[in-house]
Amino acid sequence: MFCLLFDLQNFWLFVLAVAAIYAVIVNFIQNNIGGKGRMKALQKEMTEVQKKMLDAAKSGRDPEYKEQTERYNKLTFELVGMQLQMTAIFLLLYYPTVALLFPAFEPGMEDDVRVGLYDDGLASHCDALPGDGIFSGCYPLPPDGVKGAWVASVNLNSSEGYHLARQDAAIYYQWGKPEDVWLQSVSVTGFLDSFSGKKPYSLNVTTDKTEYSGGQAVAVFARPMQRVFSSQSNLNEIVRSFRENKVEIADKEISEISGFILSESSQKTMAIGNQTYHLAKHGTLFGDEAVVWVNNAPQGAILEATFNSGTFFHVDLPFPLPLLNIRRIIGSNGVFIFFAFVSGIAYSVTRSALGRIWTKFR
Repeated sequence: MFCLLFDLQNFWLFVLAVAAIYAVIVNFIQNNIGGKGRMKALQKEMTEVQKKMLDAAKSGRDPEYKEQTERYNKLTFELVGMQLQMTAIFLLLYYPTVALLFPAFEPGMEDDVRVGLYDDGLASHCDALPGDGIFSGCYPLPPDGVKGAWVASVNLNSSEGYHLARQDAAIYYQWGKPEDVWLQSVSVTGFLDSFSGKKPYSLNVTTDKTEYSGGQAVAVFARPMQRVFSSQSNLNEIVRSFRENKVEIADKEISEISGFILSESSQKTMAIGNQTYHLAKHGTLFGDEAVVWVNNAPQGAILEATFNSGTFFHVDLPFPLPLLNIRRIIGSNGVFIFFAFVSGIAYSVTRSALGRIWTKFR
């Protein structure tokens, strides 16, 4: 561990430097892979070919339409191939950075406390009933702990050690406010999972209360859930179909129970026999999606809660980010993504300006 090389006040400089280097490499690859400017040329050529295709189709010139279609398909394959090459390179650069580099250097992690969660009904684990699908754990807060907002991150792992899901919960040690923390929710799915029929998991994490004082014990409860159905259909239509089958629906608000892009989601619960289902509506890049989750934990599931003890790396922006309405970015990964995005824009603007100056005075 190299976390002692930086403190919480100067670590952002290291992340900024890495993000700037990453942005320069990414922009260089984008501008040079397949020949400098080839991607822009491809896109322009495809637009022209598409216009010729439409014109030939309207005029009934079938041979020309077939010729332009074949040409368009070849250009498409070339463009997709270039994009796949760039994606592979970006992933090879990105994942070692966030998975290996930052965890080794990020400060504020040395005082993290890990607590196992169990579904065994033992009072020592704060678990009420064995086998009810709710995994619980207890952590007594130190009397001299860091005051303010803490985060309890619960991770769900398979018996083989594969990470399946994560959900955060906020804890306020004597003082703090929701704006001090950014609660993350992750449902981990591999690229081939959808093809193999694997269903992603999610976590619903709560605590016995939110405000604590020194010496009190925090009880954390986590309910693993598995996605059994998802559709671009309207959530109300799915709810209506359950009502027609005389299934009781109870409205319930829950923030981010899965890894989709939206800070809030509306969830409804329903019970059929001994099984409880959760219907949620999430905003995605492709529009709203209706998702149905069922209470379920994988065989031999391992759950663990990590308390950050109130010390964590973050960057407070001078203004909230548009759309996301987030002002505080927590963790090296989030800060790196933000810095890389800003650095990429700055690099492109600077490169373009220098190019114009060079052309003018050459």
